[in-house]
Amino acid sequence: MVDYREILRLDSLDYTGRDIAASIHCSRNTIQEVLSIAKALKIKWPLDDDVTNSALEFLLYPDRKEKDQNRMIPDFPKIHRNLVYTD
Repeated sequence: MVDYREILRLDSLDYTGRDIAASIHCSRNTIQEVLSIAKALKIKWPLDDDVTNSALEFLLYPDRKEKDQNRMIPDFPKIHRNLVYTD
């Protein structure tokens, strides 16, 4: 999971997008997108202690949870059988 709190914190300390990406091991495009959405929603550091990364993700990407629930779970036993018993 992306550490949204840390992105906002480091941005408030005037870190560059490249520095933030290197610090939290995530792409610069993700950093730029998160900061852009946060700015549009007027979400700034400091945040209250009760604002979690999950809560931030819901604020920044409200449709993401619904999309995740609609994904099909892979049939791992079938995949394993196909990998093991192929001729």
